[in-house]
Amino acid sequence: MNRNYLTRLAIAALIVLVCLLVLGGLLLLTQVALNVFDRLADTPALVQFGFWTLVVVIASGFLWLAVALLWPRTPKRMVAPPDPQDRSELEARVAAAEERGVDVREAQAELDRLEGTTGGAVSVALLGEISVGKSSLIKALIPAAEVEVGVLGGTTQAVRRYHWDSEHGDRITLVDLPGLGLDTDTAALEEAQRCHVLVYVCEADLTRREFNALEHYLALDKPTVVAINKSDQYTESELLEVKNRIQQRLASIDRSAVPVVAVVSGGEQQIIEVVGGDEKRVTQPRTPEIWPLSEALGDVLQTNGVVVEQLRDRAVFALAHHKLLAAEASYRISEANSVVKSYTRKAILGALAAVSPGTDILIQGYLATAMVRSLCRLYGIAPRDIDIEQFLDLAQGQLGKSVPLLLAVAGNGLKAFPGAGTIAGGLVHAVAYGLVFDSLGRGLKATLEEGGQFGPKQAAERFKERLDGDLQVRALEVVKLALAHRPNSGEQTNRDA
Repeated sequence: MNRNYLTRLAIAALIVLVCLLVLGGLLLLTQVALNVFDRLADTPALVQFGFWTLVVVIASGFLWLAVALLWPRTPKRMVAPPDPQDRSELEARVAAAEERGVDVREAQAELDRLEGTTGGAVSVALLGEISVGKSSLIKALIPAAEVEVGVLGGTTQAVRRYHWDSEHGDRITLVDLPGLGLDTDTAALEEAQRCHVLVYVCEADLTRREFNALEHYLALDKPTVVAINKSDQYTESELLEVKNRIQQRLASIDRSAVPVVAVVSGGEQQIIEVVGGDEKRVTQPRTPEIWPLSEALGDVLQTNGVVVEQLRDRAVFALAHHKLLAAEASYRISEANSVVKSYTRKAILGALAAVSPGTDILIQGYLATAMVRSLCRLYGIAPRDIDIEQFLDLAQGQLGKSVPLLLAVAGNGLKAFPGAGTIAGGLVHAVAYGLVFDSLGRGLKATLEEGGQFGPKQAAERFKERLDGDLQVRALEVVKLALAHRPNSGEQTNRDA
């Protein structure tokens, strides 16, 4: 008889059998249900209510369990603490972080700036590209100030402060910031956040780079003045055109209220003198004209004195918060590296204590689970057991063909240490275990840092990337750990390692 015919006959018989079983089960269930209904009809209403409530609870529980198994929830993201609303709350956050071991010195330094260390003076930051004359402008405002002024681009490469009592009676600290383009933009931005008022200095219509920088500083939400320096190089109509273009660009980003003034910071100029019919080129000082800037700053401070102080405090507060977040992130990375190294060492010790041959290097499931929990806890995530199990299963599946490679890398790594002598199989497996745990921890750490959540599939992919990465380099570090913890390792071995 044809084999295909027999196969089809067997499948048909199986279908009939399944159908009969389903029908029989349905009939039996119906009979039981009818009996229950008949018996409940003769019971008090309270008993009926309790019975059906119990049925609903049990059915809901099984339904929830089925949904959780078939459609796992979205992995929980790391929940960042809410932004502190006032200084006392931020100080509490800083204190708590310091107790955990976070380096909060930079954040604390910013908070200390809110103690009124400026002595009541208003700080004005001068910003702009290199060689636009910021230092010369300060020299014009404060003739007695010792300001470094040079013809080479980028003379000012450090923050300098100069005190100035304006004609309006305001005590002003002028802050000369490094010119943009000197790889000091971050420092300049932070210093700008600490100041009350910003003066952006240019010498022509804003280039795209200058406008982008100005827009970035305007986002700090501080009173700002745009000063066109070296304005004497333009005719009156040309200067008016430049001011109009800048004001139009400011209006395009809803900053039309930002004043634009034209100044001359001084310097030198060449003129032609006629002496006895002969023309002679003569260099003479250029007369400074900085009163428009002085007037603009006076208007800002007189109109918005209290608001200026509040905006400055808010910006410094935000800077302190930002530095606290950066310090906490750096702390998590450092601690995560320590956790990975610790569990790598434990995996090596476990392998040295009881080596079991085979390809399942993730047999140390207890240590792997503990490492996952420790890393997740460090990032503020509480993983489910089912997610951890899924991650480890996926990671184990990723190993597959990598086992021979891991053993080979472990062997080569041991050969780099003459003190190891003849390489025992147990030591090779211990190093391979260490490489697996190192890759497993690094992969999970990368996932938590990038996405702020524990995604089993994403973490398993990162684990695979680490397995395919710089194993040779990491193997040397793991070999050192293995040799350091090898039972009865002689003094010579430790010295060579």
